[in-house]
Amino acid sequence: MRGWLDYVRVVTRAVKRVLGDDDFDVEIWNELTFGSDFLDRSRYYDPPIASGGVRVLQEILKRTVVWLRAPAHGVSTIGIGNGFSNQGPFSAGSTSPPGLTALDKHSYPPLRSFPRDAVFDTIRPLDARGRPEGRRDRKGRWHDAFAPRYTAFFPEYALSAIQTESMVRDLSPIETSIFGTPHGRSTRPEGAAAPTVWITELNVDPLARNSRFSASDVRHIQAKAVLRSLTAYVNKGVSALDFYTAKDPRLGLIDPAFFGAAGAAAAGDPGDAAGGETMTAVRRLVGALDGARRVRRPRRISLRAISDEHGHRQFDGDGTAAHPPLYDRDVLGFFPYQLDAHRFVIPVYVMTRDMGRVHDDEAPASDPRRLDLPPASFRLDIDGIDTTKARIGATDPLTGATVAVNVLRRARGGLVVEIPATDSPRLLTIDERPNP
Repeated sequence: MRGWLDYVRVVTRAVKRVLGDDDFDVEIWNELTFGSDFLDRSRYYDPPIASGGVRVLQEILKRTVVWLRAPAHGVSTIGIGNGFSNQGPFSAGSTSPPGLTALDKHSYPPLRSFPRDAVFDTIRPLDARGRPEGRRDRKGRWHDAFAPRYTAFFPEYALSAIQTESMVRDLSPIETSIFGTPHGRSTRPEGAAAPTVWITELNVDPLARNSRFSASDVRHIQAKAVLRSLTAYVNKGVSALDFYTAKDPRLGLIDPAFFGAAGAAAAGDPGDAAGGETMTAVRRLVGALDGARRVRRPRRISLRAISDEHGHRQFDGDGTAAHPPLYDRDVLGFFPYQLDAHRFVIPVYVMTRDMGRVHDDEAPASDPRRLDLPPASFRLDIDGIDTTKARIGATDPLTGATVAVNVLRRARGGLVVEIPATDSPRLLTIDERPNP
């Protein structure tokens, strides 16, 4: 342990010297899939000796946090993330050491095709009405009475609860339990603050969905995925979100044309358009939040109702109330952000389950827009905003275009609007102040 803390001291001192201050974060370890033999003392002996397993990781985490928080070491105010929790659901605020800032997650969404990838285990399924159903096989595994046909390939997978090992457990204000361990936004070590959640790696791999996707297809899907991830995860309480990576044959988020022949960034000032579609879309998203400040009295904004007249769906049911379709309105993302006392930006989009689906079969294969969900109108009944004299509009950060919004009703307590939504966030903007 002494050698490990010596390493921590060398790294933190070097970073502080380079930056000139302690305004940085530290992640303790990074995943448990490679290099982790160093954490297991049995690997240093032949034959192996008994290993401490999870208890060793907990002790390393605890002692490292204690060392970092000690004022004498000069970095006591930094953010500290638990990298041991990157790939698993079992770390919780309730079992974290005092002083830890965040549980770290690597939320790469898996590619799942249902019903082929449906999981059958000893937990009995429920239907859409919450009633037990299914049949049990000879091994005691329960099989659903109905399994929909669809592909799951979308960045918010960890928020969807398709798997019980969901990030929602640690973001939700509702406390739940995994094998007796409390999880939830407010769970905390005794006498200390509750750790938040950081996503320290996130991306989607479009080529895993379809190896024939072109480079422009890949960049278009990733641009939408980054916009969706930022608006959804941050809204649900993730306090830091890092994407992987800038330059990579499959996962690079920056247009390869930005890099020179030797792989270095192009010389000189590349200008606002540099970096490609993803960087441009993120710049527009950030621009829409310009002027945001700390809000002393946050407003509770609620979506009272969603309706549509088209009935578009993500997948079909079997015609019964027990197994209905999953309608687009069921997965409409509505993520309000309050910029100041009177201004709001609300990203709205259909959280499609398959971002690799071709929606326009007649479009040429060279046009990545064939992968876009055609815009369809949704009626939103929004509560908590005084819109009697408000300015209301919408923009699309993916394209930079203005989006038409039809205001159906204004009131002191809210409004009803119709907005055409697609599978990428469109930003509904509301400013309660009248025109100057």
